[in-house]
Amino acid sequence: MATNETVYNCYGFNLELDDGPIDTFVYASKYLTLKEAKDDIKKRFAPNKVTKIKEIKDPLENTMYVQRKSKEYYDEASGIKNKSDLSSTRKRRLGEE
Repeated sequence: MATNETVYNCYGFNLELDDGPIDTFVYASKYLTLKEAKDDIKKRFAPNKVTKIKEIKDPLENTMYVQRKSKEYYDEASGIKNKSDLSSTRKRRLGEE
Protein backbone atom coordinates (compact mmCIF):
# COMPACT_ATOMS: atom_id res chain seq x y z
CA MET A 1 0.00 0.00 0.00
CA ALA A 2 1.27 3.47 -0.84
CA THR A 3 2.03 5.77 2.06
CA ASN A 4 -0.39 8.43 0.83
CA GLU A 5 -3.32 6.02 0.39
CA THR A 6 -6.18 6.62 2.83
CA VAL A 7 -7.81 3.60 4.44
CA TYR A 8 -11.49 3.68 5.34
CA ASN A 9 -13.95 1.82 7.54
CA CYS A 10 -17.55 1.41 6.44
CA TYR A 11 -20.40 2.51 8.70
CA GLY A 12 -24.05 1.61 8.32
CA PHE A 13 -26.70 3.97 9.65
CA ASN A 14 -30.32 5.06 9.44
CA LEU A 15 -30.92 8.42 7.75
CA GLU A 16 -34.19 10.29 8.32
CA LEU A 17 -35.26 12.03 5.10
CA ASP A 18 -38.36 14.11 4.31
CA ASP A 19 -39.98 11.17 2.50
CA GLY A 20 -39.04 8.61 5.17
CA PRO A 21 -36.04 6.88 6.72
CA ILE A 22 -33.49 4.82 4.76
CA ASP A 23 -30.74 2.46 5.83
CA THR A 24 -27.50 3.33 4.05
CA PHE A 25 -23.74 3.37 4.55
CA VAL A 26 -20.78 5.73 4.30
CA TYR A 27 -16.99 5.61 4.61
CA ALA A 28 -14.86 7.34 7.23
CA SER A 29 -11.13 7.24 7.89
CA LYS A 30 -10.10 4.13 9.81
CA TYR A 31 -7.98 6.37 12.03
CA LEU A 32 -11.09 7.90 13.61
CA THR A 33 -12.43 6.39 16.82
CA LEU A 34 -16.03 5.17 16.70
CA LYS A 35 -17.16 8.32 18.54
CA GLU A 36 -15.25 10.58 16.12
CA ALA A 37 -16.68 8.69 13.13
CA LYS A 38 -20.22 9.03 14.50
CA ASP A 39 -19.74 12.80 14.98
CA ASP A 40 -18.28 13.11 11.46
CA ILE A 41 -21.19 11.21 9.88
CA LYS A 42 -23.79 13.26 11.77
CA LYS A 43 -22.11 16.51 10.60
CA ARG A 44 -22.01 15.30 6.97
CA PHE A 45 -25.75 14.62 6.86
CA ALA A 46 -26.97 17.55 8.99
CA PRO A 47 -29.69 18.80 9.28
CA ASN A 48 -31.11 15.28 8.67
CA LYS A 49 -31.24 12.99 11.70
CA VAL A 50 -28.74 10.10 11.70
CA THR A 51 -29.25 7.11 14.03
CA LYS A 52 -28.06 3.52 14.56
CA ILE A 53 -24.49 4.17 13.40
CA LYS A 54 -22.32 1.06 13.53
CA GLU A 55 -19.22 -0.24 11.77
CA ILE A 56 -20.15 -2.80 9.09
CA LYS A 57 -18.43 -4.96 6.48
CA ASP A 58 -18.06 -2.98 3.24
CA PRO A 59 -20.97 -4.03 0.96
CA LEU A 60 -18.97 -2.94 -2.12
CA GLU A 61 -15.80 -4.81 -1.17
CA ASN A 62 -16.28 -7.57 -3.76
CA THR A 63 -17.36 -5.07 -6.43
CA MET A 64 -14.13 -3.11 -6.07
CA TYR A 65 -12.10 -6.33 -6.23
CA VAL A 66 -13.82 -7.37 -9.47
CA GLN A 67 -13.14 -3.97 -11.05
CA ARG A 68 -9.44 -4.13 -10.16
CA LYS A 69 -9.18 -7.74 -11.31
CA SER A 70 -10.82 -7.09 -14.70
CA LYS A 71 -8.21 -4.40 -15.48
CA GLU A 72 -10.66 -2.17 -17.29
CA TYR A 73 -10.99 1.57 -17.32
CA TYR A 74 -13.83 3.84 -18.43
CA ASP A 75 -13.36 6.21 -21.32
CA GLU A 76 -16.25 8.71 -21.59
CA ALA A 77 -16.05 8.95 -25.37
CA SER A 78 -16.12 5.25 -26.16
CA GLY A 79 -17.05 3.36 -22.99
CA ILE A 80 -15.10 0.64 -21.20
CA LYS A 81 -11.87 -0.53 -22.76
CA ASN A 82 -9.17 -2.93 -21.71
CA LYS A 83 -6.10 -1.31 -20.16
CA SER A 84 -3.91 -2.89 -22.84
CA ASP A 85 -5.57 -0.51 -25.35
CA LEU A 86 -4.73 2.56 -23.26
CA SER A 87 -1.24 3.35 -24.54
CA SER A 88 -2.17 2.92 -28.22
CA THR A 89 -5.27 5.10 -27.70
CA ARG A 90 -3.18 7.83 -26.14
CA LYS A 91 -0.73 7.62 -29.02
CA ARG A 92 -3.54 8.01 -31.55
CA ARG A 93 -5.02 10.98 -29.67
CA LEU A 94 -1.64 12.69 -29.47
CA GLY A 95 -1.20 12.18 -33.22
CA GLU A 96 -4.56 13.85 -33.96
CA GLU A 97 -3.65 17.10 -32.22
